[in-house]
Amino acid sequence: MPHVAARSFASGPDLDSHLRRLAEHAVRRVLIISGDEANPTGPFHSAVELIESGLIQKRGIVEIGVAGFPDGHPRMTAADLDRALAAKLDAAAATGLAAHIVTQFSFSADAILGWNARLRDLGIDQPVRVGLPGSVTLAGLMRYARICGVGASAEALAGSAGLSGSAFAMVTPDAVLRRLAVAPLFRGLGDAAPHFYAFGGLAAAARWAAAVAAGRITLDHDGFSVEP
Repeated sequence: MPHVAARSFASGPDLDSHLRRLAEHAVRRVLIISGDEANPTGPFHSAVELIESGLIQKRGIVEIGVAGFPDGHPRMTAADLDRALAAKLDAAAATGLAAHIVTQFSFSADAILGWNARLRDLGIDQPVRVGLPGSVTLAGLMRYARICGVGASAEALAGSAGLSGSAFAMVTPDAVLRRLAVAPLFRGLGDAAPHFYAFGGLAAAARWAAAVAAGRITLDHDGFSVEP
């Protein structure tokens, strides 16, 4: 699912050109994010501005994902995040786009469950795709986690899994996924499913997810192992 970062486009025509290339490959869904740039490259400062531009629909996009943050955001308060999420969902509805919520990748089942429950209490009932890291090396995971502001929880995960001594150890989301799968609360929170961030390892993440979906797993103490 292509990620479209609002702050990275120099102009409306630049964005339109990017969306046109996606349309040529029959892309109909994109994830709209603001982006990490401190200073926008062009006129788009936020995801909601990009949604309201009308350029997305012009190129045949019919559904968007917008970001959610179970572990919070390093530069925004929880109240600010709530307001921003509501604004993006309202903008999508007003411009005829279906919308779902894709969360930042998280390593805490408790944070995911608590955030999802609060979301539903606020009356937000759009589908939620829970961001989880795909099969990735510990070094790669830590690099992305620090960029995305969840480095502390990544370090805690690595320590509890006994992986902190090897940068090339592979990390999979089995422990978090198992806790979510068996949590009674999660099954009562509406349309929710995983969204895997491959972090450049698309083939490995796809193989891992396909094996899990096919039931080729063995339960262990905290999570499960995937058969070759």
